[in-house]
Amino acid sequence: MLAKAYGYAATRIHNTQEFEAALLAALQCEQGTLIEVMLDPEVITTRGTLSAITQSALAKQKTGNS
Repeated sequence: MLAKAYGYAATRIHNTQEFEAALLAALQCEQGTLIEVMLDPEVITTRGTLSAITQSALAKQKTGNS
């Protein structure tokens, strides 16, 4: 990872359950730490996905609602 080349610690997580442990470990490090969070590209927010937003917009378009 690029962070390590600059003297920082780095970790990569793939799901939310891993975040707390990664954060606690980062807070214990002497140097700065990069936590890379790998997200599904479909996820737009914690409450919505790209597909859900698209489907909602298309449904509104069909019914003439804005």
